[in-house]
Amino acid sequence: MSIFKKLWNGEICIAENCVPQTEEYHYAAHSLSQASESLEADMTEKQKQSYEAYQNARADYEILLQINVYRQGVKLGYELAQELSKED
Repeated sequence: MSIFKKLWNGEICIAENCVPQTEEYHYAAHSLSQASESLEADMTEKQKQSYEAYQNARADYEILLQINVYRQGVKLGYELAQELSKED
């Protein structure tokens, strides 16, 4: 099946394959989770609401950044493919 059909049919989900499966990543994710839980445990309800709003805004920002990085990677891959095809 072509790559286009796989993309169209939802058989390829790049985001699912981007999480590193390393001890270093899992340790960092666990440390982040523990730090967040510890921080929230010491907050008032109003502080928790502000922190949640911050986390949501940060997530939106990160998604936009990641989409652009992905776009640039695809563009670079396309340019590499074009250059390689010229050499044949």
